[in-house]
Amino acid sequence: MAVTANSVRTGMIAMLAAKLPAYDVIGDGPASGNDMQLLVELPAVSQTAMLGNMCSRTFGFAIHYSDGGGGAAELHGVAEQLYEALDQVDVGGVRYRTANMRHEVADGKLAFRFEMVMRLRRSEQELPKMGALEQEAGVK
Repeated sequence: MAVTANSVRTGMIAMLAAKLPAYDVIGDGPASGNDMQLLVELPAVSQTAMLGNMCSRTFGFAIHYSDGGGGAAELHGVAEQLYEALDQVDVGGVRYRTANMRHEVADGKLAFRFEMVMRLRRSEQELPKMGALEQEAGVK
């Protein structure tokens, strides 16, 4: 399976939905009226070339959650659950560690951000093989 931004995003949504079944984990559109809804976004992806045919791709995720009536204590509690759930993540059958996890509570909303770094092997293009040469001989 090729690693694309969309495959990592959908894998992260599925993994969070499995680890946090009490929440409705969505990936598109504005949050509906449901109080127990986590909106997962992938606003930034960067790639750095490495030696050979390797590259390092960094996925910067953002998770948003609105206050369900419990105030700041509830929002910090949701953040703690996210810290535990996102320590190691399985995406596409491979386990990764997350980095730079942080959260911010402001105006009754939780903004949780983290990064995930993948080392990828780029596929090399198949070069055409040399064809057979025809030999001709003649007498002068």
